[in-house]
Amino acid sequence: MFNFIIRLILRSRFRKFSTFFIFIYNQFLTIRANIEYNLLPTKIKKDYRLRMKSINLNYLINKNLDYKKICLFASYSNKLNQSTKLYIKFINDLGYKIIHVNNLITSKVDLDYLSELDCICFDRKNIGRDIGAFKDAFLFLEDHGILNNLNILSFANDSVQFIPGEISNHFGQKILDFEKSESPALFTHSSQEFFHHYQSFFCILKNQVFLQEKYIQFWKKYKPLNDRTHSIHNGEILLSRLFYNKLHNVTLLFSTKELVKNFDNENISFENENTFLHSILPFAFRRQGDTNFPTLFSTKDKHALNSKIYWLAEILEHSNTANTCAFIFPYYLSCPFIKNNICFSGSFSFAQAAHIYTKILQQSLSKEQDSEKLIEILSNEFYDSLIKQGNPFSYISRPVEGLNKGLVSGFKYPDLV
Repeated sequence: MFNFIIRLILRSRFRKFSTFFIFIYNQFLTIRANIEYNLLPTKIKKDYRLRMKSINLNYLINKNLDYKKICLFASYSNKLNQSTKLYIKFINDLGYKIIHVNNLITSKVDLDYLSELDCICFDRKNIGRDIGAFKDAFLFLEDHGILNNLNILSFANDSVQFIPGEISNHFGQKILDFEKSESPALFTHSSQEFFHHYQSFFCILKNQVFLQEKYIQFWKKYKPLNDRTHSIHNGEILLSRLFYNKLHNVTLLFSTKELVKNFDNENISFENENTFLHSILPFAFRRQGDTNFPTLFSTKDKHALNSKIYWLAEILEHSNTANTCAFIFPYYLSCPFIKNNICFSGSFSFAQAAHIYTKILQQSLSKEQDSEKLIEILSNEFYDSLIKQGNPFSYISRPVEGLNKGLVSGFKYPDLV
């Protein structure tokens, strides 16, 4: 009955009423998460060591505190998929010591794999999602005197599907170039939603950022609630507002600015790009008349072409580019990440997402020998992941569950007329 009432409210013609209801409901979820957190034993709330435990002896055996580059990698998985394993190995190959924090129980097979890469592994009670895992891993570094010796600190999680091969190689070179630069921080994606902020599923900071006393205090004081809204607004967004947005010369790898720069490349055959680029955008991207997307590259007039490219950039900037550019950024800018929830909001169909991912894998691994089996494994696990998460249609009869996961309605671009 409750699901039926919520469904009527969300489908109400009175948009302001349904928006207000969603706001109130999110506040309710945050209050509930606060109550759940406050009911935890005081010792668990105050001591990160009671929230997570080491499950291998690499740290104790090596006694090596002289790390210069560390990646805090947050997982939520009983079994790491092939994509995540390749992702972790990729970071490890760049010279980062990986601290793997799993908000579930790590399997023995996964522990053996991570130990081979000399990762420091923790299993953790899922208190506060991935931001909570970052908090506890950060406090571990600070508590053991490791933080002060670091030059570079990275944050990553398993919410993405990885693209190995040539694309990841380009990405790796960009990371190495950043490390040699004067830039204080590297981010892959940013968003203008709510406030300008950098998205947290991958970033790298230099020590002039993470050794600030205020930054350390942020992590010490952060309350790790099991609430999506709290994690976004009081974690990801607040970090940007307090610290990252105040930095100068930040490296942002994947943006509409870089996309426009790429399209300005004279080597691109725009006529040939027409059909392909249209196919890798969300299927909701449809306009009539002069703004119909299939005509974007149909003109050879440079000024008219630039006008349409700028229009494309404007549309994308009014959306979450981690979703709308899920395949544009890998294809044109060598982004090795595709968010694994891109079908959940209806941005892409299951078939479209799986097919394009396979095509991009084939391109990225074209120079690798015997890559067919790996492509098949990665493609199948990506498709299975998308199916398990569902799409908006999956939650028509259970809108409460959809709201709890952050699904408000199907995907749509804003009207820019």
